Order: sequence, then structure tokens, then C-alpha cells
Amino acid sequence: MSRERLYQKMECGSLALNNGFLEEFTICCKLFPDPWKNETDWNRYIKNQIRYYKAKKISEGVFNFNVEEALEELAEDPDWADKVEAYRMYKRGMFQDDIKKHFGVTQGAISKWISKVHGEISRRIGEAYEKYRKAKLQLREDVVRVIHDGRKGKPDFVVYLEDGSVEVISSKCYCSDRKSVSIKRAEIEPEIQEALRLRAQGRRVRLLVDFYNLHDKHHEMREIPLDKIPPRLLFHHT
Repeated sequence: MSRERLYQKMECGSLALNNGFLEEFTICCKLFPDPWKNETDWNRYIKNQIRYYKAKKISEGVFNFNVEEALEELAEDPDWADKVEAYRMYKRGMFQDDIKKHFGVTQGAISKWISKVHGEISRRIGEAYEKYRKAKLQLREDVVRVIHDGRKGKPDFVVYLEDGSVEVISSKCYCSDRKSVSIKRAEIEPEIQEALRLRAQGRRVRLLVDFYNLHDKHHEMREIPLDKIPPRLLFHHT
């Protein structure tokens, strides 16, 4: 790479990283004369910088999720519109018997609608929180590699550390006004099995449950002893 071209890239990279134009920078770099993919060292450096600043932006401040915005987005879909309205009526304190009269359906149908909307909102909250937690983990100085799967039956996070040990983390995000939330062992079984598998390979492993309650912003990272896993975990909060 010529010195002039290197300076051009450094200038563009500096502007992009300082002003947040990360996506624009990756596109603009393709306009340079030489093939972008052949400049291995520079390419790796910029990709790492982009990954770092994206993670930093995502993880800034306390995690939050706009439930009302998610409901509005759902309500735009004709298949969800009535379900969302019923859910909102229920949240405002209306009885299901009154809600069913409004829609002209059975109470069983209303109950299913409310559960379906609640489940979809919970799913979206969980996805957003895992994205936030992944960014936080990537910014830790002792972390070498973060594996995030998120699929059913797979551990949420497997984190490899500089000292050779591994953290297997189950991510749980709720929005509850109850004084406590109970999590059954079955809900963290994928993480348990992964931790046991890694320990059998001779790894030093910590099993952790990352609990966050969106309602009061209560956060707790609790280590679970692999030799004495309780049938359920109880998280108290304000």
C-alpha cells in the first residue's frame, strides 16, 4: 500500500470512528483503487475498531426497552391489531369478561390473545437484552472470545477468558412488578449442560445467570455451583 493511500485510509478511518460513520466508512473503503480484501492488517484493524465502537455504542448506559413502541409496531400488522388492543385494555385494568364483549369473542380467545402478545414482547425484550449483554461482554478487557447463539436448546453465552477459564452465561430479562422472580432449572439447562461438558474437558468453568428486571432496572449476575444446582432460582428485587 502506498504511503499516500495509507494516509487517505487513516484519515477516513479517524473521521468515521470519531463521528460514528462506521457503516459509511466500510462502504467508502471499497472505492479505493486497490482491492480492500488484500490489505489484511489494515482490514483487520479497522474491522476490530468498528466492532469495538459498535459494542460501545450499544452498551452505553442502562439497558432499556420501549414496550409501547414495540406494541405500536405490532399493532400495524392486521393479524396483531386486535390482540394488541385487548392486551392494552387488560393492562389498563379491564376484566377479560368485559374485553370479550368488546370484541365479540370468547374469554378463552381473549386469554390466548393476551398471552400471545405478552410472549412476543418478552421475546423482543430478551433479544434486545442479549444484544446489549453481548456488547458489554465484548468490551471486557479479560475476554478473548464471546460465543452467542440464542437458539432454543443452546447456551446464551460462552465466554472464553485470557486466563484460560470459561464463563457460561444464561441471560434472563424480565419486566415484572413482583417482589421476586422464580427461574426453574429447566430454563438454564442448556447452559448447565455446556458448563458440564467443558468441565469434563478439563476447563475451569463458571456457570452464571445474568438476571435483569426491566421494571425497576435491578441487575444481578449470580454464580451457580455446578456440583449443587438448585431446582429453581429466586431473584428478589425492589
